[in-house]
Amino acid sequence: MRPRISVLIATYNRAKILRETLEAMTNLVSPPGGWELIVIDNNSTDHTKSVCSEFAEALPIRYVFERQQGKNYALNTGFELARGDLLVFTDDDVTPDSRWLLEHVGASKKWQPYTIFLGSITCSWPDDTPDLIRRRVVQWLDFTSSPVAQKKGPLPSGHCGAGANFAVRRSIIDEGFRYDPRVGPCGTGRIAGSETELQRRLFKAGHRAVYVPDAKIVHRVRSIELGSAALRNRSWGFGRGTGFRTKDQRGQWRCICGIPLWVLKKVLLLGFTWVAKKIRKDTEGVFVAKHKLIFHLGMISYWRSYPIKRTEGAAR
Repeated sequence: MRPRISVLIATYNRAKILRETLEAMTNLVSPPGGWELIVIDNNSTDHTKSVCSEFAEALPIRYVFERQQGKNYALNTGFELARGDLLVFTDDDVTPDSRWLLEHVGASKKWQPYTIFLGSITCSWPDDTPDLIRRRVVQWLDFTSSPVAQKKGPLPSGHCGAGANFAVRRSIIDEGFRYDPRVGPCGTGRIAGSETELQRRLFKAGHRAVYVPDAKIVHRVRSIELGSAALRNRSWGFGRGTGFRTKDQRGQWRCICGIPLWVLKKVLLLGFTWVAKKIRKDTEGVFVAKHKLIFHLGMISYWRSYPIKRTEGAAR
């Protein structure tokens, strides 16, 4: 029988983390009509397959191997295999609330004209995580994207959610929507923002989103994700992702060597701000300025790879 919901998880060499997530999913309340869990192994070399096999009886799990490296290739494979009327995307390092799927189904029934359903995400931090990291990593580095100030219901047009907890109706598959494989994690590399890129295309096509705060998951943040190198890579990846999404907008602005002048000025200002904050020993100010600077440099890095497409009336 065709399930009501298809849950998709793409994973790469994180068998131990995945096991914790699958164990947590055994506590889910099954929605009316049932559900299926599709785990797409994105060319892992660890024991991901055997971990999935451990849950063959406890979960309605389907294991799929996708050799083409890149999370979005894996998720697109999941698109083709999913049988549910509602597709729910999440990550391999989350703990869902027991009613997670019920809440997504309930929202899809209540708001029939809407296509996208954004759940809420909170973080579980390592015990020794400094307050600065807890505050600023969430605000700037997007470990959670729940619109916490927004009430349950329809969202303003264009409001995107995080890829760890959102659902779409099956109809978008029939319309031909897929993830763009040029974006997203690829092995250990990263051009961030693949979910944002997909959702923005959906919005452009007239689709609308609903916020479902009771469809809750917890992102289990690991200490390794909070190290200096990991945070730098995250800022750089978000910058490159923004560069990807905005590369064709540069024709609207005055540029030097393909880089908008206002961005070059922003980089210089952030550099001066970083130095000034260091001199004043403003730890939080240094953190924010540094990661904003890295973000903009990542954006420039991506832009440098693409010629500008000029728009009519653009500044020369």
